[in-house]
Amino acid sequence: MNRKNDPQHDEWAKLVKKRDGHKCQICGRKSKWNHAHHIDGYDWFVAGRYIISNGVTLCSGMGKNGKRKGCHNRFHDMYGRGRNTKWQYDAFKRMNYKYND
Repeated sequence: MNRKNDPQHDEWAKLVKKRDGHKCQICGRKSKWNHAHHIDGYDWFVAGRYIISNGVTLCSGMGKNGKRKGCHNRFHDMYGRGRNTKWQYDAFKRMNYKYND
């Protein structure tokens, strides 16, 4: 099943974003359009697909000036799509972290 049509994935994403207060865990941007990102990839970590702790909220849209990519797209620009890992997320967070709650 494609995750875009998977109600279990939708519920997982909703719970990840709720836990994070709908705030990007990299830059702190709060938006209803933020994305629930799998820390260890959806494609390879089948057993962890719906574990809340395997998700993190990342912003997905452009900044107000229309020039800034969201953290989710910047992550995938750096590490590609598929086979992503917690190590990659942790490294990306260390390089880009600006948000302190």
